[in-house]
Amino acid sequence: VLFLIARNSGSGRPVAAKRISNPEFPLAFELGPEDRMAHDMPYEGPLELTARVDTDGDAATRTAGDLRGVAEGSHSPGATGVTILIDEIL
Repeated sequence: VLFLIARNSGSGRPVAAKRISNPEFPLAFELGPEDRMAHDMPYEGPLELTARVDTDGDAATRTAGDLRGVAEGSHSPGATGVTILIDEIL
């Protein structure tokens, strides 16, 4: 399972997240207001974007062997051409 996660810069709480079962890479992705964790939470930037390939499919756990990547810099909602290289083994 692939989890895509957007956080406000400097904040630990996710603003938005998407769960993708059986992803095929490379993968084009979108995160938007419809992916917010709470619908009363504003979807505004700047946003830090991460991706995690999770071996047990549970967003709350981190298992040895899960993979993670972080997009360079911060991004505004609606940004295009953002690349996340999944290059870290947890």
